[in-house]
Amino acid sequence: MPTVSVLIPAFRATATIREAVDSILACEASATGKVEVVVAPDDGSGEYATAFAGAPGVLVLEPTWRLGPGPSRNRARAASSGKWLTMLDADDAVSPGYLDELLSLAQSTRSDCVFSRIRYEHDGQPVRELPEASVLDAAAMAAFAGSIHALYRRELWIDYPDTLAEDAFVDASLLDAVGGTAPLSGAIYRARLRPDGICATTPQATFNTVYRQVLGQSPSTVVTDVFAAKLTLGLLHDRHIAGGGALSFHHFVARTMNNYK
Repeated sequence: MPTVSVLIPAFRATATIREAVDSILACEASATGKVEVVVAPDDGSGEYATAFAGAPGVLVLEPTWRLGPGPSRNRARAASSGKWLTMLDADDAVSPGYLDELLSLAQSTRSDCVFSRIRYEHDGQPVRELPEASVLDAAAMAAFAGSIHALYRRELWIDYPDTLAEDAFVDASLLDAVGGTAPLSGAIYRARLRPDGICATTPQATFNTVYRQVLGQSPSTVVTDVFAAKLTLGLLHDRHIAGGGALSFHHFVARTMNNYK
């Protein structure tokens, strides 16, 4: 049985997914045990199966067509078998030793859920990142207004919703499930900001509508705090764009919060 299953939805990601998968498989060289990568193609393409044919530790599911990232992650989880679960987008990557650091932290703190730091990058350059700390709480997650991904025991699984910001919803729900605080690792999740990515091609007003919908569903306290903060910054970013500004959301937040790296 694998120690960790890494869930990767793939939509038009044939040019980037190799680096994403390689960054995870490189972690297996240390003490993580067996790593399983489950790729869920959602663009109808059979190229992923061809690209990873015979690759140890990589399971490529049958392709679907535009189910969305949330349902695709759920599908990957259903096919996985690891004791621990985490996610990775097909155009992102992780720092060396990522899984080892997270598993070691979970073991030393006897925790069922630990979080990694996240760094948003554009053209290889850092835009902003979660500040270093030993613990992540709801206030810190809300203040960052970005995705902060977890490694967690299979029993804690929460379905990804079929909507935008589905990863942020699960991040916050997991933190709530373990009492509102969890250990934070120094391991870095590298989120690549791309001009053809969902964040860049979706109007901020659409994200704001989703944030309002989540807040209207009376979710957990942590989810409420996180999405209220995201909505506040989203509305400010909307005003920035309406006033002729051209900064992307994460560049805008970095400037607004004065946390350029």
